[in-house]
Amino acid sequence: MSSPMVRRETVRDIEAICRLDLDSRILRRRIADRLTRLIPANSYCFSTVDPMTLLTADQVSAGLVPEAAAAAAYNEYLVDDVLKFAALARS
Repeated sequence: MSSPMVRRETVRDIEAICRLDLDSRILRRRIADRLTRLIPANSYCFSTVDPMTLLTADQVSAGLVPEAAAAAAYNEYLVDDVLKFAALARS
């Protein structure tokens, strides 16, 4: 578990990244890179969502094999389940 000071430093770093004039993909990559120093991850996906359709519009990811992306898309759009991205976005 990280210390409160390390968590505050992470938040401060991410806030600084957000103040930079970065395009969306670079912004998400920089945030993800910073977060994975606090929360180690073998893989991640950081997506944008179209506000009209609630479909994934673009993603920045690392460590994902194509089969994992296909399985995630199948689950998100074709399987009845709780906590779908669209439901979370609407709430």
